[in-house]
Amino acid sequence: FKYTATPEIYTLSQHDARPIYAQLRTRPDAASTAMIGSSLGGLVTAYAGLHHADVFSRLGELSPSTWWDDDVIVGDVQAAATPRPAIVYVDSGAGSADDESDTDELAAAYLAQGYTDGTTFRHVVQADASHSEIYWAQRLPGALQLVLGRGN
Repeated sequence: FKYTATPEIYTLSQHDARPIYAQLRTRPDAASTAMIGSSLGGLVTAYAGLHHADVFSRLGELSPSTWWDDDVIVGDVQAAATPRPAIVYVDSGAGSADDESDTDELAAAYLAQGYTDGTTFRHVVQADASHSEIYWAQRLPGALQLVLGRGN
């Protein structure tokens, strides 16, 4: 089973959490809806964007567990058809401590899909950073800037 528990997590976010939108001042359309996650949450975010771009069109994938299931997410991005997410941010720490090589492959797959680096896509590699919340917190402001854009 690819992406262990991913369909269930998607169901939770889409069908259980999203109904609260009706009680808040939100824009529930896909162009205004982002999903950001780290580690396996980053993998789930990539999955949501690939399979539900009509819901989540802005993605932040911080240190996604790209290695999961022999890099299946890389192949899925390479094979992706439209619709696709409008904006994607991907990052990792440098070196093997945060699976940089697999995440580089994921970034290359997104770029091959036609994303524009710095506009609709950004790939960040942080020197001396490992797979940890400390480093994700340091990179989160840059991710939010791309994913949400200025003034959103």
